[in-house]
Amino acid sequence: GHGGAGSGSVTGEAIAYSPYEPEKDPTTDFYAVDNSNGQAIANPLAQLYGTSDITTYNIINVEGHIILKLPWDISYTSRISANISDNFENIIQDPTITSGAAAVGGTADYQTFQNFTWLWDNILEYNHSFNKHHIDVIAGITAQKYTTQFSENGGSGFPIAGIYSISSAGNRPTTQDNGGYDNWSKYSQYGRLMYNYDSRYL
Repeated sequence: GHGGAGSGSVTGEAIAYSPYEPEKDPTTDFYAVDNSNGQAIANPLAQLYGTSDITTYNIINVEGHIILKLPWDISYTSRISANISDNFENIIQDPTITSGAAAVGGTADYQTFQNFTWLWDNILEYNHSFNKHHIDVIAGITAQKYTTQFSENGGSGFPIAGIYSISSAGNRPTTQDNGGYDNWSKYSQYGRLMYNYDSRYL
């Protein structure tokens, strides 16, 4: 969660924050911080009203398969699945409401995440019996691709309250300018042959 000193979830801070502490610090007019138990617990209202957390998710899942019965007791199965996801998160702490953000002139953090993956299975099966003989053959291939991407940038020290574009940040820690990419592909083949005679001998 986000919300300045003693940040956590709004629910967690509401439980931990003492009901005897004032809502705001009379000397600063910011939402007060509860130090009565030796820990700095932010007033949950500071996170509720002082932090803007906008998260957008777009997820698409697709799956399908076909089964074909071919001559000579042969069947063909093809399965394909795909997953496409996208995520954007924009976290801003207002320096006019939260004391932690006021100390650094406001903070902003922008994160994006993308993902694309697909899996394709192709299977041939032969299942045949004659006299007392039985043969079961399976052969298949599996192809898989995975792609991901992550980026993050942020900053603090915005000269104008309400305008939190990263380009206007006075301080941009290098730890918040992250990139990233992950890409791999897989291809595999497999097969199995089973034989029995009179349903007893392999």
